[in-house]
Amino acid sequence: APLGSRDAGSICPPSRDGRIRVLSVSRVDQNKRVHEIAAAVRSLAESGIPVTWKHIGDGHLFESLVNLSSESVVGSLRTELPGWLSHETVLASIRSGPWDVFVNFSLSEGAPVSLMEAQSAGVPCVASSVCGTGEVLDESLDELLDPRTSVVELRDAIHRAALRSSHLRNLRRQRWSRLYDANKNARVLVDRMLGLVA
Repeated sequence: APLGSRDAGSICPPSRDGRIRVLSVSRVDQNKRVHEIAAAVRSLAESGIPVTWKHIGDGHLFESLVNLSSESVVGSLRTELPGWLSHETVLASIRSGPWDVFVNFSLSEGAPVSLMEAQSAGVPCVASSVCGTGEVLDESLDELLDPRTSVVELRDAIHRAALRSSHLRNLRRQRWSRLYDANKNARVLVDRMLGLVA
């Protein structure tokens, strides 16, 4: 039975000012490879594209991420590293946006709830195709990457995702509602379990 996620509540708006806004949410450790996301958005900014990157989450490599970001200042890149935030605050941030891309570049995953939450808001996603990620995302709507993808390839995938048509946001939300709405999935699971004992 698929786990599902809570609903972000509405379609997140895209940027309207030419700046690409990128969001990621995870622990900061070797598995999540947040430093590679930092390098990819920095490379995108170095190509002349204005970028804002916000990463929500902390971990044992968080301090080195902060140091890296402060040492690698690019004029067109804005970086926000608030650290750990409550789940309610994360959902509110996903919902309110604007966000153009949500990134998860893990080496391994289960079925990433953060990607489900981003999909519930219609945000284009870029993710390494590991474990259950390929089930959560639809490659016709989002960017699924080989986990051995380079930083340059990650940068290019972020750019491609940001350029995807805004009408796909509704399709992502509809797919999430059909497959990964936690309230619906919980009811289905309970009905199945009751059926076993009936």
